[in-house]
Amino acid sequence: MKRLFCGLGVLVFAAALLLPASLQASTFVFTNNDINGSNSVTAFSVDSTTGALTKLGTTGTGGNGCGGSGFYASNRIVTSPHGKYLYVANIGSDSITVFRVNERTGALTAVGSPVATGNTSGCTGLNGISLAITPNADFLYAATAHAKNIRIFSVAWNGTLSPVGGLVSLPRAPDGIKVRPDGRFLAVALAVSPPGHELAMFSIEPWGALTAVPGSPFPDDRVTGVDFNSRGDLLFGGVDNAIGTIVDVFGVGRNGALTPVTGSPFTFYIGINSDVVLWNPLGNMLFVSNTGSNSLIDFIVGPKGALTLGANQPVNLGSKALAPAGMAVSTIRTPTGGTLTLLYVAVWEYSQVFVFTVDPDGTLTWVPASPFATGEGYETGLLSLAVDSFE
Repeated sequence: MKRLFCGLGVLVFAAALLLPASLQASTFVFTNNDINGSNSVTAFSVDSTTGALTKLGTTGTGGNGCGGSGFYASNRIVTSPHGKYLYVANIGSDSITVFRVNERTGALTAVGSPVATGNTSGCTGLNGISLAITPNADFLYAATAHAKNIRIFSVAWNGTLSPVGGLVSLPRAPDGIKVRPDGRFLAVALAVSPPGHELAMFSIEPWGALTAVPGSPFPDDRVTGVDFNSRGDLLFGGVDNAIGTIVDVFGVGRNGALTPVTGSPFTFYIGINSDVVLWNPLGNMLFVSNTGSNSLIDFIVGPKGALTLGANQPVNLGSKALAPAGMAVSTIRTPTGGTLTLLYVAVWEYSQVFVFTVDPDGTLTWVPASPFATGEGYETGLLSLAVDSFE
């Protein structure tokens, strides 16, 4: 019987290898529509051959949005590291909705009711709840712009959230935030004057608490969006400005302190308002969305953080692509056994998702039929999206 069992196991494994790629792996894109009123999430499946999106449906969050007004770099939607759960910020009602993700269909099931951040509800102009989750999925951080604070949540095995301690006060409104890949530090862009823009760095204690690192907050050049490289020894900051594409690059010390790398800030006069930055963990690339000039740029990142332009830059999105903002990247297996690296971009006007293939030299190529509309209307509020992959 033991020999027979092993034989059946081999047959099952072989059969799995013969299954279509669509049945072996699934990739989904989710948008936070941030509708001014009842908020919603739209789900798309990703074609493993072309990268094209197919709309699966739209699900209400049970909370309210603010219509996309406010901070472009605030990351309003994140997936858990293992992909099972989706967390969506409802800025208008100051809450977070938790969804369980069906790994085969992409269907969303709400886990309980929206969880309050502990702040006063309402759309004030300084709109943005930026979310970041630790790589072990133990803690979720929610930085609220109009309240100038961070709420810490512990994450249970079933995805539910529970507040940890009190609200962490900040000197100014937070915009983009990011947890370092090893889970030791949290970077927060303090993006509103006076007296000026700065970057706050916090160490993350084993129980989730935040402690400012020595020297924090650190001066910058009006950084709004932040991201770490895979090793966590570099921090990139997209600079909101009216003269060009500007990126601050910092070395990250052992204690979390920031030091500008040689040549920073890196300035390229080919776009404006480089608010959002995204590290590509599958290559030494940094993507930048220029919200003020409706374009994208990707950079090749040198070993010491220096930035050089990738191929075919900038990529102009056209007249019907006002305010490209949040981005996500994924590499998926194709049916022929190869891989396809894709960049997804949330665009506020017409509530669209633009998709590009990414070549090793940084060339961005439009996916056929891109962009893909959520169907939620013109200027509804789409600024953030997330990608979720299951093997």
